[in-house]
Amino acid sequence: MSGGSGAPGATGMTLAEIAAIITQERVGAIAVTGPGAFAGQLYVADPGSDSLYNMELAYATSTALGIATELPGERVVSVEGDGSLLAALGVLATIARYRPANLTVVILVNGIYGTGDNSVKTQTGLGGDLGRVAVALGWPAAQVCDAADEAHLRA
Repeated sequence: MSGGSGAPGATGMTLAEIAAIITQERVGAIAVTGPGAFAGQLYVADPGSDSLYNMELAYATSTALGIATELPGERVVSVEGDGSLLAALGVLATIARYRPANLTVVILVNGIYGTGDNSVKTQTGLGGDLGRVAVALGWPAAQVCDAADEAHLRA
């Protein structure tokens, strides 16, 4: 699991840059994205790859987990915002329990719910840390990182 602190761009990376990095690193992996602008950026960067775009709030990582479980020979990448993952927080416990080696989860932490006028803060926008939650639920700490820059996102 990786996530950035603050809004995309606050770490020096735009959504387009993050999409380009994920496209380069996923090479053949199935991608599942949550709602929001990132899905469009990933499509622009890699329109021909196997992807599910704009899953509804809270479904991207859960759907990716299901795909990873049923297709153990395929790599799967989930990318969704912090607000979307917070709406399905239990999936972090389920991933910790089953530990699918073929699943990568990337959380785009911008601290807001991307609806309306984008003024409603998420719990991460109020100081919460999804990486710490994942570790507390049983994720190996070595598999959780704050991808605040390109090198960490590629790790």
